[in-house]
Amino acid sequence: PELISKVWTTCFKLIEEEVGQPIQRVSLGLLGRLVSLALVDMSQPEASSTQQPDLSLLRDFLTSEKACKALGDALVYDHREDSSVGGGHGAQWSSGVQEIIRDATSNLAPRTLFPFQRVSVKTSIYKLQHSQLLCSALLAIGHENAKTASEYLLAIAKELVASPPSEDQRNQQCTSAEILGGVCRAMLFYSKSPEYSEKIWETMLLPFLEDAVQKTPTYIMGAFFDACRYGIHHFPPNHFFPLLKFTVLKVQTTLWQRGGDDDTEQGSGVATAMADRFA
Repeated sequence: PELISKVWTTCFKLIEEEVGQPIQRVSLGLLGRLVSLALVDMSQPEASSTQQPDLSLLRDFLTSEKACKALGDALVYDHREDSSVGGGHGAQWSSGVQEIIRDATSNLAPRTLFPFQRVSVKTSIYKLQHSQLLCSALLAIGHENAKTASEYLLAIAKELVASPPSEDQRNQQCTSAEILGGVCRAMLFYSKSPEYSEKIWETMLLPFLEDAVQKTPTYIMGAFFDACRYGIHHFPPNHFFPLLKFTVLKVQTTLWQRGGDDDTEQGSGVATAMADRFA
């Protein structure tokens, strides 16, 4: 147990104190492996309550706003650089570092059959493993702690989606979508009834989604589409009916938007932005 605690502590320290690649990317791979092993131990039917893994360090990490901010930054760095901005220079690492990063990335989350066809992915920059990692971590720390962590993560995602133009802007906005996917799926897993699912959508997920959609460039919207699909994947329709109502309402509002003297300049701009995303 002492050795395992040291591994968890080292992982969290690297995420919080190191900045940029490749150390943060490697530490994310370590976090993914630790969370996966913890979930396997928790699922063993023969394990008693005294044999359950000690996840107090993970709970403390995810219920800290500062730690969640560091985790969000690490997820941003775990993307390919945007070659369309800043000259597109390749990374200049020592021999073997690229292989280490590739191995670490494969440990972020187990392979899954989502989506069933590669051609059904709307964007290539959305990293499903990031959403899987966040979902698994939230499921490991329990419902009440997961709600606290989800609020911190969505607040960070709101900051990322509003990032100013820079060479990291695309990756920051895509990470925002990945956070949404992970939080959405975890909270739906915790939902024991359609009523609770509706509460989660109305109070947590839809307010964030509406704000993000208006700020996100059109070429990033595919990432939010994939995030929503992953979040509701294999859940019964009554668990995501509020999302359906939200989308239909936005489409109706956009298609029936009246033009004319009654529209203010600001209102017209918002309507146009929403039309580009929902219509």
